[in-house]
Amino acid sequence: MKVREFRVRAIIILAVLVMATQSEAGEVSDAVQSSKYKSNGVERAFVFVDGRYLEPPYTVTAKEGRVMVNGINVIKWSDWPPRLDSPEKPQIPEDVLKKAKSFYDLDINDGSGDGWSARMIRWIYKSATNGANPREQEIIFLKSLPFVKRLDDLGNGKLRIETSDGKVWPVMTFGIPPGFETQEDVEKRVKRSAETLQELLDKGSGFLFFPPAQQLELGGGPSMVADVALMCEVLSSDRDNEKKLDVLERMGMIPPHLKREGNALVANFRASEGLTRRINKLLDMAGIKPRGIECVPAVSPAVVEELRIKERLRRLDDEQKAKDTQGTSPKQGDQIGRSP
Repeated sequence: MKVREFRVRAIIILAVLVMATQSEAGEVSDAVQSSKYKSNGVERAFVFVDGRYLEPPYTVTAKEGRVMVNGINVIKWSDWPPRLDSPEKPQIPEDVLKKAKSFYDLDINDGSGDGWSARMIRWIYKSATNGANPREQEIIFLKSLPFVKRLDDLGNGKLRIETSDGKVWPVMTFGIPPGFETQEDVEKRVKRSAETLQELLDKGSGFLFFPPAQQLELGGGPSMVADVALMCEVLSSDRDNEKKLDVLERMGMIPPHLKREGNALVANFRASEGLTRRINKLLDMAGIKPRGIECVPAVSPAVVEELRIKERLRRLDDEQKAKDTQGTSPKQGDQIGRSP
């Protein structure tokens, strides 16, 4: 399965932020319509918050910078009243930057779910003027971080960052329209985010939320239900937590770089009769048999993709070395030590 990942923290905040910002955000009521998309009376969406299952139906609300499902905070977009991005260039505290070994260490830790890297990148794009290339400035900034060992631009807004601790961070950036938000802009963005989430739940999508700002969309349809069924089986088993997390990563439910979120899912999940009944009924209606752990690949989709990218980067490095060698080789006829 392919999990769609939205990070509203660290640097991957940009993907969700832009999707919501660029949407036409009309007036949306605080209480968005409750989830109505059912299959023979059985709700098809699934919501887990920090590993805890929420019973349907699902009603999404937006209030004071937060998006909630059934009254539970799932995404915190902003403090309230919002602390708007300043036109002044953010200054990452020197002691924070010096000690940082990963993007997690650049969290601002004020409860906003924001990070210094995200704040800096937003400022780069929002303060851009005609003729400026904010994407180039973004890459220069990321390369300047002391824990960034290597950065590769994979094209189409995708960056691959390798940090000194050996971790690989997939980063997606779309750019942010220049100009700084008002409180009204933030309100519209948060409401639009709630409306979009309600639409996805009404269509039967599954979500893993890790407040204040991380969410993983599991997709929809019978295949998603089968994935959720296997996830629940793994989490309910007598395997130790490390082995459970390994299986979930190989399933593609949790990306390998989200260890903190994966540990929360493993620690907090509790099986329930209502959840089991829903899963079994949906599988029966779809004519699908539950999958066993033997169906789980030996390596995670993220590892397979990373190996593919590494091979591509290796070829590019070899090509560049060959070009550099050609450029420094003596030309034909300029033989060294040739006799007169």
